[in-house]
Amino acid sequence: MTIELVDLIDLNEIQSVKRKKSFIHYLGHEVDLLTVIDQYEAKLKLAPKAKIVLHYLLSASAKHINKSVANTVLFDEITKLYKTPPASLRAYVADFLNKGILKSIPCSYNGTNEHSITVYEFSTPELLAISASSLKLDTSKNSNDKSSRESVTSLLSKHKLSHEDVEVQQHMMPTGWYYHDKVIPVEFLALAPKTAVGKRSDKRVFTHRSGNNVTAKYEIDARAHTQITTQFAFQVLNAILNLAIAFNAKMLRTKRYEKAFQEISVPIKMVHLMNILGVTDSGPMRSSIYRSILELRETIYNWSDLLGQTLDNRSKAFKTKDFQYIVGLETNASIAPKYDNNGNLTTKPSLFIITLHQTIITELSDLKLLFGIPSKIAIGNPLTFLFYLTLRRERVEKDSLLLETVKEKMFYMGSAAQLQRELLKDLDRLYKFDEHSNLVNDSSFQYNLCGYHLRFGTNPDGEKLVYVVVDPEEMIQLTGAKYDESKGDLNAPTLPNPIYGNQETVKSTIQNSKIKVFTNDLKRDFIIASTRRSALYKKFTIGGGEYLLSAYDSTDHLEKISHIMSMYIDVEEDIAMATLLKLQKELKMVSYGSLVVDEQLFFQLKEYIAINFNMNLTVQELLDSVKSYRLNNIKKWCEGNLEYVAAQVYSDLLDKDPSLYDEEPL
Repeated sequence: MTIELVDLIDLNEIQSVKRKKSFIHYLGHEVDLLTVIDQYEAKLKLAPKAKIVLHYLLSASAKHINKSVANTVLFDEITKLYKTPPASLRAYVADFLNKGILKSIPCSYNGTNEHSITVYEFSTPELLAISASSLKLDTSKNSNDKSSRESVTSLLSKHKLSHEDVEVQQHMMPTGWYYHDKVIPVEFLALAPKTAVGKRSDKRVFTHRSGNNVTAKYEIDARAHTQITTQFAFQVLNAILNLAIAFNAKMLRTKRYEKAFQEISVPIKMVHLMNILGVTDSGPMRSSIYRSILELRETIYNWSDLLGQTLDNRSKAFKTKDFQYIVGLETNASIAPKYDNNGNLTTKPSLFIITLHQTIITELSDLKLLFGIPSKIAIGNPLTFLFYLTLRRERVEKDSLLLETVKEKMFYMGSAAQLQRELLKDLDRLYKFDEHSNLVNDSSFQYNLCGYHLRFGTNPDGEKLVYVVVDPEEMIQLTGAKYDESKGDLNAPTLPNPIYGNQETVKSTIQNSKIKVFTNDLKRDFIIASTRRSALYKKFTIGGGEYLLSAYDSTDHLEKISHIMSMYIDVEEDIAMATLLKLQKELKMVSYGSLVVDEQLFFQLKEYIAINFNMNLTVQELLDSVKSYRLNNIKKWCEGNLEYVAAQVYSDLLDKDPSLYDEEPL
């Protein structure tokens, strides 16, 4: 089937893409493919990096539903995040095409075949399952063998869950991670060793100062049987927490849960952890993630105050004796183990049922807002992550900071010079300004840390400095939050917690989710194509009839349409009504500049034409007649000169249909 580019892609976007023009058109079903891809992983034989790229492209559907996005835009995002060369990305797309995951759609432009533009769409889950099942199984690898699949099903069944329940990608943040220092305190991060070297305990004193005064001083003790939590394990923990939020958000939106963490255990798939961590799927990496989860299960933290002061604003983890992040852990390997002839366990851990400490569950449920962290930083160097968090916590906007002070805020154990050397290794590799960057600051800035523009130097006393100027819009948008120019300084890199709130909030979230889904369904399946781009009205085909929606429609009219929708479409009447009200707000009244024809004036003209010209125009006919009116006509209309405007409408209609001359006006 050939698709028309005029209806699919904004022409300005086409013109902005250089060289070969290719787009991915998202229809909204893409995230459902992840379940099929997991199911046929062994047959599809995707390269490890290709899996990461595919996961990103499918997850992008959440923010691009019913839109076409240039491949160059998506490729730039992936290259910045995972350092994947464009040539490799093109090869992966070719592989996705060969395996039926993607398909190329023939295009036309104003009815003429267009060969210079390529539009891709993802296959449906049903079609991909059919094509993937016919592929020959590669038995040289055992990443998703029969015994592993059976053990996963057994573990899910034990907890009354389905495979669909654990597919939570569409509920993840598209461009960032959720984070809060009450859930993962920076002190715990500072205490974590870089690598697992069998360190079973550590203890540090943390001091907070305001000027020359010590405002807080306390000791944190970490102990474990084999290895205390490492830096990588905290990245795994952050990924687990984001997946836990997504799972509970899904349960709330589908009405499976009435409150967050109604069931305290959370299912986490190994493949999802690898995908959001941006790591290559391999045996050693799976083992590393599993070890990290065990570190989180075994490590116990205790906090001791050394000044006799309460820390009201600190994490509840500080006030909990023998705190540990994971208090319960099951895997498919433990619930349904398989052994080879030598007695070795062959079932690989690919599904975890994790029970978080009640303190963490309470914190996650009670926080109204969460910090947004750019994915690039969340999965990157832990020291850079701590440095970024410090700039965020101190709300640095434009300042020259002593690295000695930064070091103290980060709880870094080495010298300021050592801190600079360690930071520069990562900044030089990933965050350098290139020659094409559009600097909003002085060109001497060397690095762009996701919106924080940096330059290192020394003061006259020889002390190490870092100069920081933040681009607030860039910094906030990269966290996944929205930037509104009209809010000015009130903008913040925070995001609403999708699992926060009481029962009413949950109901509201569920309703909003239904409205969003039905809005997309209406625009995709029921709208009459000729009205898709109209700013004045939309028209829908429902049950064999056509129904107009405009800014001038009354509540009674909307109620009639919503009732008809509930009869012919699988939608609740209140959801249909709320959706129509939402769509109506997007429509405009007839206007020119600041002059707006309100509902009263509109229907006064309609009635005047009916009485004086014997023409009972429909709302659509009148809107079509006046939609191009300029200042003079709109001004006279707003002044109440209905005689003039009605004559103009009648004259325009006669020009279009001379047969009206036979019908004399009254």
